[in-house]
Amino acid sequence: MTLTSAIRTATNALSNSSRQVSTISQNISGIGNPEYSRRESMVVTGSNGMASVHVVRRVDQSLSEALGIANSRQALQKVVTGYYEQLSVAFGGYDNQSSPSALLGSLRDAIDFAAASPSDANALAVVTERARGLSDSLNSAYNRVLELKQEADKSASAGVDNINSLLASIKEVNDEVVRGTQVGRDVFDAMDRRDALVSQLSEEIGISVRQRGNNDIAIYTNSGLTLFDIQPRAVEFRPTGIYGPNTSGNALYVDGVPATGPDAGLAVTVGKVVGHIQMRDGVLTQQQQRLDELARGLVESFAETDQTAGGKPPLAGLFTWSGGPAIPASGVLETGIAQSLTLNPAIDPALGGNPALLRDGGINGDADYV
Repeated sequence: MTLTSAIRTATNALSNSSRQVSTISQNISGIGNPEYSRRESMVVTGSNGMASVHVVRRVDQSLSEALGIANSRQALQKVVTGYYEQLSVAFGGYDNQSSPSALLGSLRDAIDFAAASPSDANALAVVTERARGLSDSLNSAYNRVLELKQEADKSASAGVDNINSLLASIKEVNDEVVRGTQVGRDVFDAMDRRDALVSQLSEEIGISVRQRGNNDIAIYTNSGLTLFDIQPRAVEFRPTGIYGPNTSGNALYVDGVPATGPDAGLAVTVGKVVGHIQMRDGVLTQQQQRLDELARGLVESFAETDQTAGGKPPLAGLFTWSGGPAIPASGVLETGIAQSLTLNPAIDPALGGNPALLRDGGINGDADYV
């Protein structure tokens, strides 16, 4: 062996050892960093008999895909749990003492007591106070549900802004990875950064990642809509300002295609953004409807009727609403009635009303109802 060959061999051995030590050092420093993927060095002997160190990045793609799906599902469940906790508070708190059902039971007890002592003015006054408490509770719960729908809408809009920001960042890092791969540069750190961005994206919306040549990636929603393919695709959501009883929120669009709502042929099902929209259009709307139906039932159940058999329609009695003294149609949802439900002013002593009218009838000033 010539001196030149010996020097070349020694230099190569030192270079290989240095790279192995560097890889070990990187792995040690990456312990505890969830964004780091372990590197592994392998000694490979070339056709010229020289040994070289080849470093690979150990990533299980199937495991990464499963982790992304798990992140999306967990994010969705956190959103759903948060809304249910807020609904629990809105519907009477954790002790349930001020819930509509508890207050309705309290009103029933007051009515039973007043019916046993119809000449007791205090008993009638208690009925009116219990009725006021129930109507106030329904008003408060209904308004809180509308607030939660508005908060869900705003949160979905903020999530969409974050999605578009993440997609823009992924493009920058992905371009760096592809260019570096093409010229043989070490791009492992850039791939770690890209994976971290993809992980954050999976929390906002369900995704599927496809690996391509030159370490390039394409990203789709879990339903198959394109989010990123060389260029980020537009994710759009138009927020709604104020939510009233009849307000409907807008759908999420990915690359111009609806991803939520009744028109979504490829509906996205997981992720925080989807969770906010699902709660806004699903559970929260259902709770709004249940409150409306409870309020409608109260107006109908406590209506006063024509005592002369003259065929006059029932009129609002203990409870009234914005459409009073008429009674809402039986069995038909009256949207927004829970927001306007109130103790009838004619029997409200706080407004100069007479609680005895609850016993005697004629609450609306018509003698035929006495």
